[in-house]
This record gives sequence, C-alpha cells and structure tokens, in this order.
Amino acid sequence: MTMHASVVAQTETVRFIPISAAEYARVKPPRATLQRYYREWRLFTEYATRLNADYGILMYFDFFQIPALIGPRAPCPFAAIYFRPTFHYHRFMQQSLKERFKAWRKQLVLRGVLRHLDTLLCLDPLAAEYIAEVFKPRARVMHLADPVKDYPDTAEKTVALRERLALDESRRVLLLFGTLDPRKGIYPLLEAVSLLPADLSGQMTLLLIGPTTESHKSRLAAEVSALQATSEAHIIYHNAFIPDEDVAPYFQLADIVLTPYQHHMGMSNVIVRAAAAQRPVLSSDYGLMGELVRRHKLGLAVDSTSPAILAQALETCLTHPPATLFDSKGAAAFAQMNTVEHFAQTLATTFIETSP
Repeated sequence: MTMHASVVAQTETVRFIPISAAEYARVKPPRATLQRYYREWRLFTEYATRLNADYGILMYFDFFQIPALIGPRAPCPFAAIYFRPTFHYHRFMQQSLKERFKAWRKQLVLRGVLRHLDTLLCLDPLAAEYIAEVFKPRARVMHLADPVKDYPDTAEKTVALRERLALDESRRVLLLFGTLDPRKGIYPLLEAVSLLPADLSGQMTLLLIGPTTESHKSRLAAEVSALQATSEAHIIYHNAFIPDEDVAPYFQLADIVLTPYQHHMGMSNVIVRAAAAQRPVLSSDYGLMGELVRRHKLGLAVDSTSPAILAQALETCLTHPPATLFDSKGAAAFAQMNTVEHFAQTLATTFIETSP
C-alpha cells in the first residue's frame, strides 16, 4: 500500500486490505528460507478464510510450491504465477548433470502441487506448452504476458532525455538497463568494452541505467571510473530506480539493448521492451532468454560469461547497421504477445471463468 501508493490511488472500484505491520514483520525474517515461505503461505490461507475469498492468486509461486504441498489446504481455488521453470530447457540447450538434477526436482514438486491448483500462469510461454503437453494436468496452464505499457508522452520525454544526456550523435548508443549487479553481466560487459580497440570503443556511448545493489555500489563505481580513464567509450552511469512511465525513452534512445545476463532463468522484460522499441538486443544465449532471441530473431545471442566473446559481439554491433542485427517483424510480433491488454485478458479469463 505504501510502496505502490500511486497504483492504489488509480482505482476506486477495488478494495485493498493490507496485512498488518506486525504480520509483515513476522513473515519477513532477514533471509529467504523455506520457513519464511511457509509462514507466508499460512498467512495467505488465514486471510482467504477470514475474508471468505472466492478466489486467490499467488504472485510468485516459485517459493510457495512446497508450502502448498505440506502446509494448510487453501480454503478457495487459486491461481499462481510461475516465474522460473527450467525443466524444459533440455529441449533447446545442453544441461549439466547438476542442472538436470535441479530440473528433475522441480518437475517432481510441480507434479504434486498441480493437484492443488486451479490455474498455473507461466511467464515462460515455452514452459506453458511443455507443462500442458507432458504433465497433462487437471489444472489449467496458461501463458501470462510480461507486459509493457505504452505512455502517450514517450516521444516528448525521449527528446528531453536526449538533450539532458547530451548524447553525441556520431556514437552508437548501447543500453544496459535494470538492476546493475553481477547477475546482469555488468562486469563481463565492462571487461569486454576494455578489450575493444580505440577506433571501435570511440564509436560507442554505453548507458548503464538502473539501481546498483548496495554490496556492489563501490566496486561498480570504481570499475566504471577505471574504464572511463582508459577507454575511448563514452560511459554514462546513472545509479537510480527509473519509474515505469520514464523507462521507454531510454529504449528509444538506444541503438542496441544489452542483456548479457549470467545464467539467467526465466523471462526478461527488457527484451520485451527492446522488441517494442524496435531495437536489437545483444543477449545471453542461455536458457529461455537465449531461445526467445533466437526463435524470434530479436538480435545476437552469445556466451555472455566470456568477455572475449562479448567483445566480438560488441564489434559486430558497432560495425553493422542495427537494422541488420534483428528481424523487425519478429520483434513486433514478440512485443505484441506481451502487451498490457494480453496480460489483463488472461487474468480476466482466469477470474471470470472461475467466479461463482
């Protein structure tokens, strides 16, 4: 209610009932543990009982599968959003023995928990297909769009942002957007830029936009400063959270969007935003994200754990017209799969078809 006060203020037809501060403190110990998720599951069942709920929805089901299996039974039908299934990755990539074991374990747990669910919503469209085909569950399994909202003032904000950043029109703009931490591949990317010859790095502006985790703030600032001192690349580092209504202009400014994530599992809203802006991505080739980039021809998919390979891909981005690096029609179709309208329609279908 406090964190998303602007969202709450936008509606007059929905009643919001927040949990108490004491309840929040009780279920939020310092570290994420199974005990914490069990407490949160119990809190869900208690509120659903107290409010005589007709239907429930769990926003991040990955953490609640085991509690749903062994904890109190839900007093009403419920749907859940599954963010990071990986048991189908073997269909499009080689997996290590450790990865295969984790996939088997996830699959085993999901088979059990599907008996308790009314609807499973997957941000991963390939997982939704796989679960329906292989598991054949009683529960409905539906793809849920990872939505990008259009704002009417994006064009004006893009012009203003370009002026504020004072971008050199002769340089190609490469954007890394989101939480800037090791998971997003920031350090291999900086090393890759350092490997570029001066005549190439001098052709690029690197935008690093997003909040930095406290534990990496000092290191990242130091590495950016060191690279600025030795590279011809123009680097703009903005350590701040960007509100949703101000995000699109950064993608409109970019020539290439960078997603060199490190063994990322699940969907990425950034590749949806890039597709919506008709910008190619330089992406990790791992997991779902790599497969979506290849399947929809959204850009380049490479081994992002290797700075040398990333440097080669950056060279390609700087020496080829951006329009030749992706399929604009494929990107448009992919973006269309992930609109706010599709997201809302799926949720409406879930609730309307199960309403008493």
